Amino acid sequence: LSARNEAIDLLNLQSYLKTGENRSTWCYFVDCILSSWLETSYLKIPPGQIINVFLQNVHLPISKKTPLPDQIKGMIRVAHKYNLTFTALTIENQVKLSLPIWRHPGIRKSDYDSINRRKTAECLRVNHRTRTVDEAMTLATRKTTV
Repeated sequence: LSARNEAIDLLNLQSYLKTGENRSTWCYFVDCILSSWLETSYLKIPPGQIINVFLQNVHLPISKKTPLPDQIKGMIRVAHKYNLTFTALTIENQVKLSLPIWRHPGIRKSDYDSINRRKTAECLRVNHRTRTVDEAMTLATRKTTV
């Protein structure tokens, strides 16, 4: 029975990790639930930073007291069990640009914490609502008139 439940959790996780048009509607609800939980209770992350917890440098502690639905906790447990990480030998530029800028998988946690406290980061989050590498690059290279 436990092997069957784990297989179901793995299939759910596989479906959740799909991107683009192949992604099911329920996956977007899971994104909202996880980001809400991380922003308000666990990490107290400023709103709008979490896009996909498996594409970002976010630790997800799961226990019986974690206030998440069992299906989501099951997906996270199997992801931990099989050491799911975002790794690739080569990444196309389009994929690089679509990665989240906040809690980027290529930044060490110690560096992220110091960067995240700066007023520039707050301005990007709050005023410009920057979420992806592409949005940050576009903002950085735009021409401004004075």
